[in-house]
Amino acid sequence: MLPPRLLGVWDSVLLAYEDRSRVIPDEHRKRVVNNLGRPSVLVDGFVRGFWEIRREGDRATLVVEPFERLPKSDAAALTAEGARLLELAAADAERHDVRIASPA
Repeated sequence: MLPPRLLGVWDSVLLAYEDRSRVIPDEHRKRVVNNLGRPSVLVDGFVRGFWEIRREGDRATLVVEPFERLPKSDAAALTAEGARLLELAAADAERHDVRIASPA
């Protein structure tokens, strides 16, 4: 099992290879390819959703939008990864939150 990771916009893992089957499962291929400019979530090495940082006032919230329900261990690992990202990407925000949305 690989740890969950948050890929940035236009990440080369998704763009630089002709054969993307090693990171994009067939059932999500169309959704991912149609949204290549969105930051992606890797779970066990495969794209399993998207993420974004939303700002409101003094709060920055990293929202993970999974394609399917995530196991609790993966959700916890993504929450920790998101918190670390917010420390860098939204250092000026007074409050940081990570939210795992219901599957789309």
